[in-house]
Amino acid sequence: MLTIRRISVRTLVMNAPAQDLAVQWFERVWQQRSREAIFELMSETAVGHPEGGQIMSGSADFARMHEQFMTAFPDLSLRILHAVGGESEACVHWEVRGTQMGAFGPLPATRELVAFTGMTYLVFQNGKIIEGWDCWDQSGLVQTLAAKSTE
Repeated sequence: MLTIRRISVRTLVMNAPAQDLAVQWFERVWQQRSREAIFELMSETAVGHPEGGQIMSGSADFARMHEQFMTAFPDLSLRILHAVGGESEACVHWEVRGTQMGAFGPLPATRELVAFTGMTYLVFQNGKIIEGWDCWDQSGLVQTLAAKSTE
């Protein structure tokens, strides 16, 4: 059964272990930029479904993507807007802000401040992510940065 609760990052709700783990994931991996937390909180055989239809395989694959994102947006700041979850599944609605100071895929640094929101649905087993889906406008971000890189 899914338990829906609105939380703040400072107030974790009891009896929703997946929700607590999801909040911990976003705080440690994205806000604190902890590479170690990726391997602590994600199964090495996890399957990721990022925007665009690709498949990401395992924590090492995710760690490479995370490093590329942190290099492109070194001042990245993530804020959790909502988190819901139950025993083994959770969904997090988040907002990101950051300045593109490094290459993002084929796009050179634009020094452009960007902000976007998205949602991530995570499935946990034995305290680790085993599968996840991201939903955010990655193509919109790429279009915005591409337009700025040609100015």
